[in-house]
Amino acid sequence: MRRDFQRWVLMSGVLWAILLAPGLQVLADETDDEPTDRLVADAVTVRARQLINQLGASSYQLREEAAVELREMGPAVLPALREASRHDDLEIRYRVRKLRDAIEQIAQNRALTEFLATGDPGLGHAIPGWQRFSEICGNDQSARRLFVEMHEAEPGVMRLTDRSGVELQVATEQSNSRFRRGDRQNVASRMSPATLAVFMFVMLDPGCELSIGTRSMTSAVIGQTQIANAINEFDDSAYRRLMSRWIALADDVSPAHRINVAMQYSFAAGVEPAFQLIHSGARGSHVQTAICAIGKLGGPEHLQDMTFLLDDDSDIAEGRRNGRSMFTSQVRDVALAVMLHLSGQNPSDYGFGALPFHEKYLFQPNTIGFESDEQREQALNQWHLWGKVQRAQGLAIDATAVEGVQL
Repeated sequence: MRRDFQRWVLMSGVLWAILLAPGLQVLADETDDEPTDRLVADAVTVRARQLINQLGASSYQLREEAAVELREMGPAVLPALREASRHDDLEIRYRVRKLRDAIEQIAQNRALTEFLATGDPGLGHAIPGWQRFSEICGNDQSARRLFVEMHEAEPGVMRLTDRSGVELQVATEQSNSRFRRGDRQNVASRMSPATLAVFMFVMLDPGCELSIGTRSMTSAVIGQTQIANAINEFDDSAYRRLMSRWIALADDVSPAHRINVAMQYSFAAGVEPAFQLIHSGARGSHVQTAICAIGKLGGPEHLQDMTFLLDDDSDIAEGRRNGRSMFTSQVRDVALAVMLHLSGQNPSDYGFGALPFHEKYLFQPNTIGFESDEQREQALNQWHLWGKVQRAQGLAIDATAVEGVQL
């Protein structure tokens, strides 16, 4: 079939050359081989259009023959296929889109293989999604490998990542629906790290609004072994860079969920949703978790942004310490304990006693508090006095911790 087509192209070129010889002769010296190349390209386009029309033939055999020949012609027919993707004939439109997607995928797979090996920037910019992905994850070998794996895992979604909007949204929702169906049937319910990376990447696209079910999907898979292994494989892997950006900026995803992921896998980016949750007016255990997240994931540079919490006397919980004395936990108590931790001090020196350490939450939840308001005021005054001493000594980091606080 291919030999017949090549022979047809050659004969067509000869025929055109004979018919147009007088006009072409005038331009021959100036344009060298350009007319011949253009004629061959035009011949490919003409043949492609003929075959596209044949896709709508009444004979199934003729339709199949046209599809086979178009597929064998390869990327050269993509312009004609893209042009015909909105054809009025439903049968032609359906077959054209299938052929277009298949040929694009073959060409892209070859480009991805070469790009992974060489890192050629020209190849990268020709692959959907790379420019935005590289801005998030860099362009090193780790980033290229993850990017290729994402294309292999979800080609239907990744090929649309340069288009944004409704088309990308629909493809992503369909992919999540397939996963959920498999999960309900216990079929392939373990999501691959690359597929989760695709979902996170799409969630970071401001032009793509996904459903609540898809946005919260990470909670169902984040604890799976293969996901945990991918996150913990290397401290500075492209996977961690992508997840770090997702934790910090995926505002459509619940801050509480992103904080939970950050604390589970020690992502400093969890400080962003923690402050977001605090400023949203969250109360109770939610604000307690957010403050402890800043203590676990943050540093002295965050002390200044926490000072306003020392004025928040909202109750969080009541309990008994060591099964005996009653204590009350307030927002300002938790904030003070965390600020002491961030400034390198020991909370027990401020009357907190020995606060139980917690691997995930820094301190055991609902254990930070005082038995009386007098103890609480004494601890706060001690903090302010300590800050005043630090400022007097000109220690910049600690002065920042109390700047703007009434002494």
